Formats: sequence, structure tokens, C-alpha cells
Amino acid sequence: MKTKKIYCERGAWRRDLKNLESEGKIEIVTFPYEGRSKKTPNFSSPSLVTCDSTYLTFDMTFRISDSVGSEMYDQIRLIVGKKNEMDVRHIDAAYKSQCQAFLTPDKKDIISKKVQLEKLLNMKFFHSRDDWGEFVKFIE
Repeated sequence: MKTKKIYCERGAWRRDLKNLESEGKIEIVTFPYEGRSKKTPNFSSPSLVTCDSTYLTFDMTFRISDSVGSEMYDQIRLIVGKKNEMDVRHIDAAYKSQCQAFLTPDKKDIISKKVQLEKLLNMKFFHSRDDWGEFVKFIE
């Protein structure tokens, strides 16, 4: 069984994820656009880091050249909406990091658009609470 790379937004973390990770089934990544979490210490590739970004710290290591949006950034933004800029950055970071799945607590701005996003990015989207059973089946 191949380990699946999962992007986990800060509010989507569940204790069960650590069990799946320790079993070698998943690798959890995130980027601290809205704050850092000790629960998900592995960083994804960043997407669109700007000078006014307040979530960056000096101990983070990534190349400045990696801090731009992917070729899908604008299309993601069209689907998710300009007013949801942090959601767009999270999704694009997952895409850039070649994640197979995206775990989020956001029903309104992300899960409601999952069909379009899955088709565009070839990545599965799961609500961290409501879709947990489907997520576990996907991992297995």
C-alpha cells in the first residue's frame, strides 16, 4: 500500500489522523496560512506568499521562488471565489504538493464546490467530520 499525501487544514485535524499516519497510510501536510499547529508539523509547498503575510516565521525553510501560485491558481480562485483568498491558497498549496486528498472543516466555501475542484485538480475533497467514513475508505 502506497502512502497517500493528505493536506489537512488547521481546523480539520482529528486524533484519528495521527493513527493513520503512524500506520504509514498517510502523510499529513499543511501550510500555516492562518496560524501554525503543532498537530500538523509537516509543511506543504507554499502558494502565493506575499510580503504582508503574517503567518510566516524565520524558522520556516522554503525558497522564495516556490512561493508563487501554481498554473491552477486562477482557476481555483474562480471556483472558490476572490473573497476566500486563504482557502484558495490552501487548495493551491495542496495541489503544488501533489496531495491526493484535502481535508477541511469548510462546508460553505470548499466542500460545496468539491465536484468542480476534484475535476480540475484530480484530488479528493473531504469534510473532516461529515465525510470521515468516505475518507477512511479512500485511504484504505
